[in-house]
Amino acid sequence: IQYYLTFARLHLKKEQLTDATTAINQAVSRAKSGYRQRLLAKSLVLQSQIQAVMGDKDTATTTWKHAEKLLTLLQMPKPNPNWLHVPPPTQKE
Repeated sequence: IQYYLTFARLHLKKEQLTDATTAINQAVSRAKSGYRQRLLAKSLVLQSQIQAVMGDKDTATTTWKHAEKLLTLLQMPKPNPNWLHVPPPTQKE
């Protein structure tokens, strides 16, 4: 992102407005992409928690593993997946 913003500044100094606009748009696109990845990671954690509460431990564990990989890749803090160890809900008859 910083690369594209620096490029935009250089183009603005040279009054190359089209190139500057293109560089800014690319920076915005990259920023949105990173935001989407962080949002996906948080969504996967939440999805894993919901699956665990619903009693689907295998799917919850698989979803958590995907979330954990993405959190590591994005250098985001990882929550303690203690929801994977909660007993399944009891069936009321």
